[in-house]
Amino acid sequence: MTSYEGAASISNGAGQLLMYSNGEQVWDATHQVMPNGGALGGHNSSSQGALLLRAPGSATLYYLFTVDAIDNNLAGGLRYSIIDMSLRNGLGDVTATKAVRLPTPTLTGKVTEKLTAALHANGHDYWIVVHGWQSNSFYSFLLSSAGISATPLASTVGPVHQGGGSFFGAANAVGYMRISPNGSKLALAQRDNGFELYDFDKATGTVSNYLGLSGLSTYYYGIEFSPDNSRLYTTMYSDGGFDSSIYQFNLLAGSAAAIQTSRQLIGSVSGLSVAIQGAPNGKIYLSALNKTYLNSIEQPNAFGSACAFRENTVSLGTRAGQNGLPNFPNAFVANEWTGAVSTVYTDPANWSAGYVAGSTDDVIIKSSAVRMPVLSASAAVRSFTVESGASMVVNGTFSVGGSLLNSGTFTGSGEVQMVGAGPHAIGGQRILSIRNLTLATGATTQLNVAVVVSGILTLNANLNTPLAAVVLASSASGTAMVVNNGSFAVVGRAVVQRYIAPGLNGGLGYRHYSAPVSNATFASLQTSGFSPVFNTAYNTAEFPGTVTPFPTVFGYDQQRLVTAATAGNQGFDAGWYSPGRASEAMQPGVGYTVNIEASRLVEFDGTLNNGPITRSGLTRTADAAGGWQLLGNPYPAPIDWNLTFPGATNLLNSVYVFKSSGQYDGSYESYVNGVGTARYIGSGQGFFVRVASPGTSGSLNFTNAARLTSYLSPDFNRGATAETRPLVQLDLVSGPRHDAAYVYFEQGATAGFDAAFDAYKITTGEVAALAVRAGAEPLSICGLPNTLGTAVLTVPLSVYTPRGGSYSLQAMQVLNLPAGTPVYLRDTQTGALVNLREQPAYTFSSTAGSLDSRFELVFGAGQVLASTSGQLSAQVALYPNPARAQAALTLPAALHQAGASITVVNSLGQTVHAQTLRANQPQAPVLLPLTGLAKGIYTVRLSGPAGVASKKLVVE
Repeated sequence: MTSYEGAASISNGAGQLLMYSNGEQVWDATHQVMPNGGALGGHNSSSQGALLLRAPGSATLYYLFTVDAIDNNLAGGLRYSIIDMSLRNGLGDVTATKAVRLPTPTLTGKVTEKLTAALHANGHDYWIVVHGWQSNSFYSFLLSSAGISATPLASTVGPVHQGGGSFFGAANAVGYMRISPNGSKLALAQRDNGFELYDFDKATGTVSNYLGLSGLSTYYYGIEFSPDNSRLYTTMYSDGGFDSSIYQFNLLAGSAAAIQTSRQLIGSVSGLSVAIQGAPNGKIYLSALNKTYLNSIEQPNAFGSACAFRENTVSLGTRAGQNGLPNFPNAFVANEWTGAVSTVYTDPANWSAGYVAGSTDDVIIKSSAVRMPVLSASAAVRSFTVESGASMVVNGTFSVGGSLLNSGTFTGSGEVQMVGAGPHAIGGQRILSIRNLTLATGATTQLNVAVVVSGILTLNANLNTPLAAVVLASSASGTAMVVNNGSFAVVGRAVVQRYIAPGLNGGLGYRHYSAPVSNATFASLQTSGFSPVFNTAYNTAEFPGTVTPFPTVFGYDQQRLVTAATAGNQGFDAGWYSPGRASEAMQPGVGYTVNIEASRLVEFDGTLNNGPITRSGLTRTADAAGGWQLLGNPYPAPIDWNLTFPGATNLLNSVYVFKSSGQYDGSYESYVNGVGTARYIGSGQGFFVRVASPGTSGSLNFTNAARLTSYLSPDFNRGATAETRPLVQLDLVSGPRHDAAYVYFEQGATAGFDAAFDAYKITTGEVAALAVRAGAEPLSICGLPNTLGTAVLTVPLSVYTPRGGSYSLQAMQVLNLPAGTPVYLRDTQTGALVNLREQPAYTFSSTAGSLDSRFELVFGAGQVLASTSGQLSAQVALYPNPARAQAALTLPAALHQAGASITVVNSLGQTVHAQTLRANQPQAPVLLPLTGLAKGIYTVRLSGPAGVASKKLVVE
């Protein structure tokens, strides 16, 4: 920008440039003239040719005032234009309201080159003040939220401004006019006629009480007040501009005469140094014509030479200054939160300036506010400070373009967004707590005080934590998670909490953990009320359950099924081992089980895991229970097994997450092929997978692509996508505890075990368990070929009841079965046949032990299963009865089919004999051996695809 004298600029609260002008054009922050930014009515050689002010009550509108120069015979008068900073993505542009002339009722309608503004007594409006040409009148225009007043307040006082040398004989129009910071005084210069001092009333805009001040030089130009209003500085220069003098008047001298005689020379320089302007740092700066620096008054509140006038204190680089400095008002609006009418942050009535602070504002919430703010919508600030004793609640979206400082209380269920080019800082004296924290692109942020995030931490820029940690909170309300976009991460320390949902067991129980930080040790498990116990004697004991102290932390190594199995430690449980000490590392991607109460909050403190993490060398022994690997989610975010399994090599498709139901008991929720509840695996959660076959090596490569980016609390597992396949979920219910088994139908599945469709059943301790019997190992999820509707299908179930009592089988889901294909639950012991659509729960009594042939699911056409148990029983002949060594059964064709089962049950409900009809067994009486049975009454139960029948048998 080129300007000989007139200039104005304005920045946001952080000092970032918004725009600047020479009175003729206006430039944006990228140093480009705004598209509509020309022909503004001012002149670059006007002493105070431009002035920029934000519109009262607006966060985006600004006024640009201009006055003409004597070079143009002051013809342009006072004009204004409105600039909207919401235009052009925040760069702004001049609106249609442009170069509008304001009326000044002088004889010629002209005003001098003097243009200043004072903050109104109300703290949010401005007085725009000019002086008439060839007039002794001041004109004060009120700028308020309603706009600029059309009619000024005129104050007729002091000498007439007229005459002088230079262009058009109008040099006395040249020179500065200022209003003191407290709004009580006004001073000005007439270039060829001296200085003038007046009283100013910031409530009414009135100018009064003229006092003339003389100097000792040829020309009078600049004038400025000290920050504390006690001194007045003036600049003068000699004819030809060969030297300049700076004088101080003591406004505390007393009488008018004493002020007039208090003049002191505090500096003189060669050349012109006449434009003078106070700055926010408390200093006063002076221009230096054609010099590459500015001069300054370092201590302007001080008396006499103690004010410390200095030359060449601010370098302009290669640029040369002229006879102008930016023109500012005596003070800027301080828009403070008052809480005058409510706690609503977005209500303008709660702000001192009558508008809600915007993205260019620095906001301080003071403890003196009547009410503390609560944000429930969206708002933005440049910087934000909560003082000690004050508070801020963010339940909406709060965008911060600079720093966020909290020395009071800062909480909320909403989101804080750090926006704009960084670096930014979050600091203060006290911890901040917020649900979501988002760092926008480019908004690199440093934590100088701890921030607790309870929802999502989203990183589109780095979060640096050299001085304080980010805390990812975990509670009954959920667990925080991190979304790393691109390569952005938390650089430094983080604390990841792991809350344990009490679920079925609020006391001691095994919980499967995985470290979400890279430098965790088993010492990380220590928390209030819990210290981990280690004892390597467990690893070699024949009966490890007897060692003392008994360990509370275990890893799992399936090789121990071969290398460490003993008579007292066999099968799946032989894989558990105790680490040696608390200082040993918890490997990322590996799971560990800890016997800990649900009330204990574990914290992992370190560097967050991020990016690819691989667990390789996973093996499977030939042992029947071999191949199980306890891995873990290595990230501070839930992972989706559907997106994780593609990184697997030689692993079965299924995954298993443990749910504790007692100190040593529990069962595993499984998931495969869209069926089950363990699809989403929480932060810090361990889980089991199984190597596909003995003798092979498996691996699992974790990547960020498997991490969820929308919020999910791991203790509230959400289901898979909407199910379209035929599916039945049956739960075995014991008190509050449910154990689930799934049967579903899909093309590609077979009746045998299919890794892509089936999941094995795992249980721990003495817990009620339900499984599907298929092959050598029970299944928690069984996928079958979809042949429904073509034939009756029987699916045998396995039930384990740890103690005698009452249990229930409940159909939790019955989905998408073909029309005319019901599903029944058959109890072969009682002969009950229950349509699960009509009666989804079935209660039964049982003794302790395995019930491997008592229950089955029957899928089939209604007419085939229409025969009642009584009708079928009537067609069965049992003889002799009473019997001794053996009895014979004559069966109807509906029961005399391959796979039909015959069981003999005593009066206690115990099965004492069982046999199955072979495929080629002839249609002849079936013999039942009774040798060894005690005398008594028994029940013979027959179960086949067509239904169930029973007969009473007496053994003598």
